Amino acid sequence: NLSLVKALMYGIPEMVFILRGEEKKQFICEFLNTSLKNRLNLTHEAVGKSLHGILSEEPANKLQKECMEVIKKKKIHLFEEYIKIKTGDRIYVEITLTPILNEDEVCTHIVALAKDITTERLIEIEKMKSQSQLAATESEYRSLYDHNPDAIFKIDLEGYITSGNRALEQLSGYTVNELIGEFFIDFVETKDKEEAKECLAQALNGELRDYRLNFLGKSGTLMGCLVKLTPIILDGRQTGIFVGVKDMRELDKLASNYMESEEKFRIIAENVQDVIILLNEKQEYIYITF
Repeated sequence: NLSLVKALMYGIPEMVFILRGEEKKQFICEFLNTSLKNRLNLTHEAVGKSLHGILSEEPANKLQKECMEVIKKKKIHLFEEYIKIKTGDRIYVEITLTPILNEDEVCTHIVALAKDITTERLIEIEKMKSQSQLAATESEYRSLYDHNPDAIFKIDLEGYITSGNRALEQLSGYTVNELIGEFFIDFVETKDKEEAKECLAQALNGELRDYRLNFLGKSGTLMGCLVKLTPIILDGRQTGIFVGVKDMRELDKLASNYMESEEKFRIIAENVQDVIILLNEKQEYIYITF
């Protein structure tokens, strides 16, 4: 028949050892299985030695402290710890200490079972790193969204506003709370509404383009804007659309002034009797009247 000792020695993949408590808070090793011997590079000579005779000072002190708690409370105690194995690597183990009581309810021995949970802990650490990196990325994108100088708002697949940034409030005159739930095309000038609907339809088809649309602010101000609709794709499925709105009024004004100046110059140049010559910075002729 298979003996219990053989089963413990050879049949359990976890590291098992039995400690006997003595006076002066000493714990003597009375048994250790093959798994523990192999992982810690121990021999049968470890039997009869104290914890400090088997382990280095730091883990020996830690284990002795935990064993004292078991003797004091007479209850199963579980904790996690790093230990160094014979390869020089450190592994993370979950150690269960079970008190063995005599007829007088005195703890005379402690059965320790150490389970290697290194893989589980590494997975948890990587998961935490991924979550931390994801949180950092989300924070970066949130900062980019909130502090972008251009107005940005998010719409659902029906075209209704679900969020917006500070620049949107400054441009439109509305608060974000006032805009949430509203159909964004309702804020587009009447003559541009059909084009705005076309913009939405193309964005729903995954097309990326820039559009010129006129929006009406809360005060009734007409604002010429450059608009870009960007589909939001999550897990291969479109969940919404980001709408970027750049105020083009100042640029339109500069372009208009330039065109007006060009026209005035042309009229003057074509009606004067003198010859007008324009040179660029390379002293090349760019305009001559005759």
